[in-house]
Amino acid sequence: MPITHDITLDVHKRMPVGQQRVVVRQGEAGTQQIEAAITKDGEPYASTCTGVRLEVLHADGTWARVTAAKSGSTVTCTLPSAALSSNGICKLAYFAFFTGTGVVETTEGFELRVLPAIDVSGEMAKPYDDQVEALLAKLREQLAEAKAQEAERAKAQKANDAAQQKNDAAQKDNDSAAALATQAARDAASAASAQAAAAKSAAQQATAAARLAKPYHIQDAEPPRPERVQGAMWVQTEGSRVKSINKWDEALPGLGLYPGADTYPGADTYPGQAGDWRKYTV
Repeated sequence: MPITHDITLDVHKRMPVGQQRVVVRQGEAGTQQIEAAITKDGEPYASTCTGVRLEVLHADGTWARVTAAKSGSTVTCTLPSAALSSNGICKLAYFAFFTGTGVVETTEGFELRVLPAIDVSGEMAKPYDDQVEALLAKLREQLAEAKAQEAERAKAQKANDAAQQKNDAAQKDNDSAAALATQAARDAASAASAQAAAAKSAAQQATAAARLAKPYHIQDAEPPRPERVQGAMWVQTEGSRVKSINKWDEALPGLGLYPGADTYPGADTYPGQAGDWRKYTV
């Protein structure tokens, strides 16, 4: 159970007869809790602000901001190690109520005295904000995730490169086989016919592979229809500037016509091919 220090702080900050005191010691991280009853001219006061934090300026000039919790007119804050990093009587200690990034209300100050400890791990005192620390932790996590994704991407790229090399070697072997088949065709008409059929099949496969490639166009005019394959990119220019970035999507209807219950083709009705550009403006 944390040790609770009960104090009462007024938002009008009129000078009290004696400043209230909270005494803690270095190394008591997470065990010291300040519970402040907030008043306004002596009456319980519940701030309408969305957030509250403890603001501390240590004796050595370093500072700490610690997020607190509020319930009605009571504010509770558990002191982390960073708030106890410097011993001595703090120059400032008060609670600040805020909405968004702007401080709206503050309480009167209180005396926060941090007693020295024999061992504080040799760490020097430094400014601390728990919200900033949480953001840094999130950024470190995202950086680690990005590095892992990059490693996976590099691994996949290496596998793709190996597959491409294998395909290139196979294509080279196919070319050699076609040359031998041509020579054999000169010797036997029947063998030549069989090799011609194989060459035609290889040509069809090459054409299909070429159509599956995703061309990349940087030009003013729209690419011709045969080059609009799934995933094709068209950077539309206008003079020396980029007007838009477009990606061909065969799933879009485009100019295609699809018969329905009330669709009747006429003498001048010519269905177009499906597909259209997905436009991304710059």
